[in-house]
Amino acid sequence: MYYFLLIAVLLLSAPLSAQTPDEQLRTGLVALQSNNLPDALSALQQAKDVASNDVRVRLALAETYRLLDRPQDAEQETTAVAKMAEENPALLRGLSIYFENAGDAAEAARIESSYTQYFPDDLSGFGRAATFYLEAGDASNAAEFAMSGLERREMASLYEILAAAQAQLGRDQEAAEAFRGAIRLKPYDEGIRYHLAYLSLRRQDFDQGLQVLDEARELFDKSPRIELARGTALYGLRRFDEAIESFLKAARLAPGAAQPHYFLGRMIEHSGDRLVDILERQRAFAEAQPDSYLGSFLYGQALLASLPPSDDPAAYEQSAQVLRRSVELKNDYWESHFELGQALERQKRYEEAQTELERAVELNPQSSKPQYRLSRVYTRLGKTELAEAARKKHAELTETEREAIGSGLTPLAQP
Repeated sequence: MYYFLLIAVLLLSAPLSAQTPDEQLRTGLVALQSNNLPDALSALQQAKDVASNDVRVRLALAETYRLLDRPQDAEQETTAVAKMAEENPALLRGLSIYFENAGDAAEAARIESSYTQYFPDDLSGFGRAATFYLEAGDASNAAEFAMSGLERREMASLYEILAAAQAQLGRDQEAAEAFRGAIRLKPYDEGIRYHLAYLSLRRQDFDQGLQVLDEARELFDKSPRIELARGTALYGLRRFDEAIESFLKAARLAPGAAQPHYFLGRMIEHSGDRLVDILERQRAFAEAQPDSYLGSFLYGQALLASLPPSDDPAAYEQSAQVLRRSVELKNDYWESHFELGQALERQKRYEEAQTELERAVELNPQSSKPQYRLSRVYTRLGKTELAEAARKKHAELTETEREAIGSGLTPLAQP
């Protein structure tokens, strides 16, 4: 919340009344800042009795009434301030901050846009209006006010708002140009470069995204966010070995972050001789977060993938135990059930494997993987009709997945 900003504005504003209720006002503002609403209300009402035309008092009262869930009283105060602003437009800033606090971005945008008409040289007004319009879902007005501000002076912050607005409008080329404008003014801002790359990744232009990320990497060689995005671009280009290296680096740079570890799990089938590194990384992630279902799942998955075929059920027990822990922590995550089902199948505990794989299908009926495993388990249990139905379903779902990948959709979704 922006209580402090509003209170700072109120304390620095000159009173509009010859009578100055400063003592009561300050007492009320201190109580408001401490969320002591009864004392704030009492002091501010006393201040209003002394100087009802003091905008500071009226805005502070409006904020207090809002927090007390007295919307009609709050509206009465803001209406009074709006009336005062007709003669003194500078008061519009305090009013916009009030609505910013209240989470009413549309009203804050409307008021701040009015402020820019009176004070066009104050570029903060254009930035605030654009930001509020963006938050309110009005990207067209957000872009308009950002461009109006940029016509007066180039500012990286305005370029960023313009880029976000253009992206929301589906104008990726214009958004990219705006981000480049921001980079020109702030070349060492990692976030701007990341968002520029994301535009390319979103439209699956992985070559362009990788180019942006490689340039960013030269400046920010210890950024897990850049490495993560770079791994995604490399995955999209099917440069799997390099993608794994980027994801591993991101995981080392951010050992507690879920995303790089999750993406490493997604690349198990492409891991080759890097599986040992992935296994070690997932083990460390799981040990650091013993109450994380995802950590247990990813470690159990890597453990299972690292085991060679064996007729010894005990060889798979550790992976089964780790995956059971994941299921205990989150019973509705289908992949934990799927991997546990595979571990139990390898242990020849087919009835238990059936239970886990059927649960995986229940949770995610659109995935082909558990259907394939189920067909094998059903066959082992002599349930031939069920096995045949699972095989047919697997074939149908595999074709659907193939079409999705052919259309450019990437399976690197987040958990």
